[in-house]
Amino acid sequence: MSRPSEDVAELRAALGRGEVRRVVAARVARVGDTLHVRPALELLRAALPAAHVTFLVSDYARPAARGAAATEVLGLPRGRSPGALLARRRVARALAAAGPVDLWLGLEDKPWARRMAARIGCRFFHATSTTGTHVVERKAGVLAPLGLWTDGPPPPVRWRPLDEALAAARERLTALPRPVVGLQVGSHAMGGLLAPRRRRDPSPDWVRGAGQALHTALGGGVVVQAGAGGAERRAAREAHAALLRAGVPALLLDGLDLEALGGALAAVDLYVSANTGPAHLAAACGTPLVLLEGPSTAAARPWGAERVAVLNLGLACSPCRGSPHGRACLVPRCLDDVPFARVVEAARQRIGP
Repeated sequence: MSRPSEDVAELRAALGRGEVRRVVAARVARVGDTLHVRPALELLRAALPAAHVTFLVSDYARPAARGAAATEVLGLPRGRSPGALLARRRVARALAAAGPVDLWLGLEDKPWARRMAARIGCRFFHATSTTGTHVVERKAGVLAPLGLWTDGPPPPVRWRPLDEALAAARERLTALPRPVVGLQVGSHAMGGLLAPRRRRDPSPDWVRGAGQALHTALGGGVVVQAGAGGAERRAAREAHAALLRAGVPALLLDGLDLEALGGALAAVDLYVSANTGPAHLAAACGTPLVLLEGPSTAAARPWGAERVAVLNLGLACSPCRGSPHGRACLVPRCLDDVPFARVVEAARQRIGP
C-alpha cells in the first residue's frame, strides 16, 4: 500500500496534461460542514468539467450533498465503531474496483482519509488551502495551489428541498397564521443524554419569550424545531407547551429526518437560530434568517446567503467555540441575553411588518 504523492508541482503538471480524470472529494462531517464545501465542488466542476467526481460525505448529512456538483455522492458513517470501520472498507473496495483514482481532494485532512487514499491506490493526495478567512473560502482554497481557482469569491451555498418534503411542510403549516417563524431548540447533544455537556443554543425560556414577542409583534405562528438529542427534544417540548399556554399558535416539529427538516425550513417565513446545521440549511434554501452569534465566529456564518441578520452582543468571552471557556460554559449569556426587541426588529427587516 503506497502513499499518494503530495507534490503540488507534479500534480499541477498532471492536471495540465489532462491526466486527472477521477477525483474523490471528501468531507465526512455534519450538515453545515457539508454545505460549506458545495462551492468548492462547483469550482472543481468548472475547472474539470469532464472529470468523474465522487463526493464522500457522512451518512447523516447526505441530504445536504444532494444536488452538489459531483458525479456521485457516497455516504460514510462517522466515528470509530467496528461498524463504521467496516463500512469505510467496503466503500474503499468499491472505489478501487471502479478504476484508478487520480486525485484525493481533502476538503478535510484526516488520518482515515490518507489511509483510504493509499488503500485504493490513489495517485495524488492534496488537502492544503492557501487562502481564505471564511470556512467556505478556506475549503475552496484547497483548489488554489492547483490553479483550479484563481480569482473571485466562491459561489453562494444553494440547496433545494425535495418537492414532496416542501409540499408536506406547507400543508402542515396551514394550521398556523402567517407569518410563520421557526425557532431552533438545541442541536448539539447526543441522543439519550440526560443533559447536554455544554449548550450552544438559547435556553427553552429564551425560546418561549422570543416566540411570544414575535407573535405579539407580527401576529403570526411559531414553529418549534426539536434537535436530535434527548435533552434537546425535551427542551423543545417544554418550550412548545409554554407557548401554547401563553396563547401563541405554535407547532412542534419533532423527530424529522433531514429531508423533512429541509422542507420545513424552506416553508417557514423566518428562522431564528444559533449557528447550527439547520440555520445553514435554512439560509441555503433562501429562508430569511436571524442568526444568534455568540460561541461561533463570523468565519462560520452562512456563506453568500441573502436576508440574514446577525445578532451578536459582543461579549468579551465571544467567540468561545473550541476554547476552554467554551467547553465549560453551561449558561451562555451571549445567547440567553439577546433582547427580544432586537429579534423582533431583525424579523421585521427581513419579512416586513
